[in-house]
Amino acid sequence: MFIKLDQKVIDLLCCPLCKAGVIQSKEKEYFVCTNCATKYPLRVVNVGDHSEQVYDFRIQYPSFCIPKSNEVWNESQRGFELYGKKQSSQDDLGYYLAQIDGVNEIYTQEFHMRGAVLDVGGHQGRLRHFLSTQEVPLYVSIDPSLWVFENIQHQPNLLEAYPCLSQSCNFLAACAEELPFISNSFDWVHMRSVVDHFEDPFKAFKEAYRVLRPNGNLLVGLAIMEKLTSHAPTVLSVRTRIRLRLEREGMIGLLKSAQRRFAGFFRSREVSEEDHHIFSFTHAELKELLLATGFVVSKEHWQKPPFNYCIYLSASAHKSTRG
Repeated sequence: MFIKLDQKVIDLLCCPLCKAGVIQSKEKEYFVCTNCATKYPLRVVNVGDHSEQVYDFRIQYPSFCIPKSNEVWNESQRGFELYGKKQSSQDDLGYYLAQIDGVNEIYTQEFHMRGAVLDVGGHQGRLRHFLSTQEVPLYVSIDPSLWVFENIQHQPNLLEAYPCLSQSCNFLAACAEELPFISNSFDWVHMRSVVDHFEDPFKAFKEAYRVLRPNGNLLVGLAIMEKLTSHAPTVLSVRTRIRLRLEREGMIGLLKSAQRRFAGFFRSREVSEEDHHIFSFTHAELKELLLATGFVVSKEHWQKPPFNYCIYLSASAHKSTRG
C-alpha cells in the first residue's frame, strides 16, 4: 500500500558494492550480485495495521570489522533516528503545513524537476507533493532508515498534509555513498537536508554524478550555519511579500500563513541533546565540493525567512557522450 518496487526500478538495480548486475531470487526474498555474490534481503516494516516489505541494499559489515568512520556514522544515525521518531509521533498538522509552505517556492518556482528522479535520503517520498506524475514518470526514494514508514497509517495529519503518501512509493533502504543503480539512470538526483548527515559527502556526490544521465542535475538543499548577511532579505522585500499575500488571501490568510511558518520555525529549532550532524559546510565549501566531484553549479537560491540560512543549489553533470 505504501511501499513498492516497480519493474522499471528493478531494471536499474545493480550491486552497490561492485556495480555489477543483480538478480532476484525465485522466491523474491533477496537480490544477489552476479559478480561478488553479496545478498540484499527483503525486510519487514510495520506501517500500522499491517506489514510491508523493503529490499535492503545497505552494506552490512560484520560486527568485528566495521570501519571507524562507519561506527561514527552509525552512532550519529541512531541518535538522529530517535529524534525523527519523536518528531513523527507528534503528528502535528501545523508543522507539516509549515514545512510545505517553507519549500513550496523551491520546487514550484525556482527549480523544476522532470524525468526520472532519485531522492537520496528521501524518507517517505514527501517530495512527490511538489512533483507532477506527468513530468516525473519515475520517482525513487532511498533512505538508510527502515523506520521511516513505521506506523505511517496511524499518522492522519501527515497523510492529510501530504496526500501523495497514500500512493505507493518506490523505496529502497540504501546509502548515498553506495547507490544500487546502474550508471546514467536518472535525470535528477535530489538531496535535501541530508548532505551534512552523510558519512562521506565526497563519495555521495560522486555516486550522484555516476547515476545521472549526461547533463542531468543534482539539487542540494542544505542549512549553512555561517552568517549570511549579504544574502539576508531586505526589509522592503519582506514588506512586499506581506503586501502581496495580504492582497491575495486577506488578513485571515496572512495570519494563518504566519502561524504555520513560525510554528514550523520554532519546531525546527528544537534540538535533541546531541548534534547528529557529521559535517557542517560553509557556502564556499559546498560549492567547492560540487566542483571537486565534477559538477557545474547552474543556479543557487536562498530559502525565504525564517529559513534563510538554507541554500538550494542545482548543479549539472556534464559528461562526455563519446564512446
